[in-house]
Amino acid sequence: MNYTTILPIIVLLAIFAACSNNNSLSDATGPPSIKTGKAVAGADKGKNLFEAKCAACHGSDGTAGIANAANLQISRSDSTATIQTLLNGKGAMPSFKSQLTEEEIHKLTNYLFSLRK
Repeated sequence: MNYTTILPIIVLLAIFAACSNNNSLSDATGPPSIKTGKAVAGADKGKNLFEAKCAACHGSDGTAGIANAANLQISRSDSTATIQTLLNGKGAMPSFKSQLTEEEIHKLTNYLFSLRK
């Protein structure tokens, strides 16, 4: 795993999450399959959360790379690493632990996996 790629992504996600106050999402979904690396059913439920918290740096398709944000379409982090990054932050990316619910973390993780090519 390339931490120099993931760290900026996480930092940017946290920065934009801090600027956003979108708590309107509901409907819990499960995390992506660790075995396949593919999103499980319900990945689209994290799209609004992604657009509100992440798209400013990652772009609507996950490839923007603004402020050294990672290209999410080519990320190979598994669901556990992705969730830990969102919860704890990494490098310049702050933690989303106090900004997102557990359900929102899972929705966002599912959506991030759906962006992969």
